[in-house]
Amino acid sequence: MGNSLLITGGDLASRINEARKTKALEFDAAAIGTTFYYGAPDQYKIMERLSGLIEAAHKVDMPVIVWAYPRGKFVDAKGGKDALGNIAGAVKLANDMGAAIVKANMPQAFNPALKQSYHKAYQEIEFDSVEGMKWIVKGCAGYSGLILSGGDKISEDELKAKVLSAMEAEADGLVIGRNVFLRKFDDAVKIVNELMKILDEYSTTGDTVL
Repeated sequence: MGNSLLITGGDLASRINEARKTKALEFDAAAIGTTFYYGAPDQYKIMERLSGLIEAAHKVDMPVIVWAYPRGKFVDAKGGKDALGNIAGAVKLANDMGAAIVKANMPQAFNPALKQSYHKAYQEIEFDSVEGMKWIVKGCAGYSGLILSGGDKISEDELKAKVLSAMEAEADGLVIGRNVFLRKFDDAVKIVNELMKILDEYSTTGDTVL
C-alpha cells in the first residue's frame, strides 16, 4: 500500500494515517509504503505526519517502507538531490522515525565543482559513489534496511553497474521498476535474470528477491 505523503491539516492527517492503516489491514497488506521528501518547504510537517503513520503501523506490527528522496530548492542549493549529504540526511531521518526499510538513490561521487555548495560537514568527504553509499548504509540507515532505487530508465550496462555498486556498498537489496517494465518483454526478462545473478553473488542467506 503506497502513497506520497504531502497532505495538509492536522486532524485530516491523523484520520488519513488511521485510514491507511485500516485499509492496509483490510487488504492483508504486508507493509505500508510512503514517500518522504527531505528538504521540501514543509519538511517538518511531513515528518510529523510520517512519524504518526509509522507509529500507527507499529501498533499493529506492520512495517513501513519509506522512499527517502531529497527534493526542493533547499536541496538544489546544497549540491542537488543526489549529493551525499542530502541522501544521507534523508535516510537518517527516515531511520530515526522508525522506517523498517528505506529506499534511496545512489549518491553521486564527490564533485570538486560543487564542493562549496555541499553541506559544510560533507565538503571534505571526497568519496566516490560506492564509498558514499557504504557511508550511508553504515552510518545513516541504522536498524533500517537500505534498498537501492532503480530510478529513471538507463542502459543495461549502466543499470548493472549501478546495482553492482550498490551491492558492493552493502545495500540490502533493490527495487527496479521503469528499468524493467519500460523494456520489451524479452529484454526485461534478460535484464532481470542478469540482476538476479548479481544479487545471488552478494547474498548472505542464499535467498534472493528482486
